[in-house]
Amino acid sequence: MKLVAGCGIRTLQGDVVAVDRDLTSLRRYGADRRVCADIRHLPFREGTFETIDFWNVLEHVKEKEPLVMELARMSAPGAKMMFSAGLRGCDRLLGKISRTYRRQVTNGYHVHSTTADHYLRMLSKHFELVRVRYPSSVYVFLVEGLIDFYGVTISEAGEYQGRNGEKVLGIAKRWTPYLQPFFGWMARFFREKLSQTIEVEAERA
Repeated sequence: MKLVAGCGIRTLQGDVVAVDRDLTSLRRYGADRRVCADIRHLPFREGTFETIDFWNVLEHVKEKEPLVMELARMSAPGAKMMFSAGLRGCDRLLGKISRTYRRQVTNGYHVHSTTADHYLRMLSKHFELVRVRYPSSVYVFLVEGLIDFYGVTISEAGEYQGRNGEKVLGIAKRWTPYLQPFFGWMARFFREKLSQTIEVEAERA
């Protein structure tokens, strides 16, 4: 059985249990089984899940360790976890590029983002780290460079809002392929500045 801990704006469907404390996120998530609950206190037996998706939650939470411990409790031996979280270094750099991002995200939604080492130390207490990635964020940098000019705002779930939202995303999408090679090369050296998130594949110890 698969657990999706924190739904955000995804609409994936299938045999999963989706958990979120926000009813709006749960309603638009396509899972057959949806549970409104705090991830720190999940209403499931120990070792229930073979797979866990834990995407972009910890940057919103001050006390991170209890969430990781609870997900470890829910994981069966050998269970796989797919994890992602925002990096503080990139959030700060994006905040310098965009005053809207700085106000809403750097000093708002992602005020509790932290370093890659911090995330990895927490995860490694309960999981074996299989793969760690720092995806290039050239698309995000392009979007954030445009949102002030076009008057676009950002929701906590990561949606770009305003009548010019689609225009901003379209411009960024067109330019991303041209800038990706150089940006990806630079991210190898400045990964916590140029990668907005860290992505981890892990297995329950």
